[in-house]
Amino acid sequence: MNDPQLAAALRSRSPDALPELLDTYGDRLFSYCWRLLRNRENAQIAVRDALVVATAQIGCLACGEWLGLWLYSLARAECLRRAAVPPSDADEPAACPHAEDGDSRLMAWNAVTSMPADEVEALELDARHDVDLRLVLGLSAAQAEGLLDRARRDLERALGAEILIRKSETCPDRAEVMTGWTSTASPAVRDRVLEHAATCSVCGPSLPRSVSPARVFALLPSPALTSVARLEILEFFDDPGMAACREFTVSRAAEVTGSWFLATPEPAESAPDSQPPPDPGSPPPPTPAPHPPPQRPPLSSRRRPRRPHPPSSNQLPSPRPASSRKSRSPHSPLKRKPWSPHPASSLTPPDPHPTSPSPPPPTTRTSRKGS
Repeated sequence: MNDPQLAAALRSRSPDALPELLDTYGDRLFSYCWRLLRNRENAQIAVRDALVVATAQIGCLACGEWLGLWLYSLARAECLRRAAVPPSDADEPAACPHAEDGDSRLMAWNAVTSMPADEVEALELDARHDVDLRLVLGLSAAQAEGLLDRARRDLERALGAEILIRKSETCPDRAEVMTGWTSTASPAVRDRVLEHAATCSVCGPSLPRSVSPARVFALLPSPALTSVARLEILEFFDDPGMAACREFTVSRAAEVTGSWFLATPEPAESAPDSQPPPDPGSPPPPTPAPHPPPQRPPLSSRRRPRRPHPPSSNQLPSPRPASSRKSRSPHSPLKRKPWSPHPASSLTPPDPHPTSPSPPPPTTRTSRKGS
């Protein structure tokens, strides 16, 4: 099955999807992980965890054609969680003891392992796996091309130094040039050997005129998944006791870069009264100025308001006549008027100058003498 078909099978949870995926990409991912880690067990765990994340997030993959690139990106992220073992402790031999090309393989191994790790990874992906470095490594086109150019140049220098160290035994200055060399050429020894070969008539002709990264990396170890390792990976997915470990692996993958492979969730539908989305080509709208903080009113305005003056006597309403009053049944409910702070009808104007009541006028008694 091709990548879109594998992606569709994984989305539909087909029981044959995972074995088919492991058959298609298992050996390639394992070889890539071993190149970064130089340990079979760690490489197998990295491949297993990458497949766990892929099966859990396959529904978010933006395009089925990107399945292979996405797997390489996930495997790389898992490898970066683990430290690579030293080249001398690699569990795969650089060359077989009695192989005809054993010397060439050993020189290629020493040259590659003396280079920076990012340059080795770039050449491994470009020469042996034929993948897009921009997507797997998360680089721009200029950054990926610059990394490859630097890696090719350093590979040519590292391989040239290894060839001179092994084949320039007749050079009279060999002892002086090789000072400090043990089994691997350090950057200082490499630079000294190459500088010497530029002016030496014995060492100069031994320098390679052109170096093919594909041919050099073809001489390196390329381990594959064993049948036992393949079975262990499949059993890890079916083991109920490893459910927590699988969940942790998926949750940890949220920190992984490479989200450009995953589809962005569609935004929720906007309300009818909301504004339409802005045009991508138009400049962003100006940011509204922040509202100033509320100011406290001055002290004079926070005083309690005065009570209104009572109305004068000529403003008081006249009482209604008794004939216009409505009679109320003793059993009818009493209707209360809504409360008001100072109803004008209920105020009685006070007397500004209260005085004692005046006595009544004296009564004059009339005599009845004339009656």
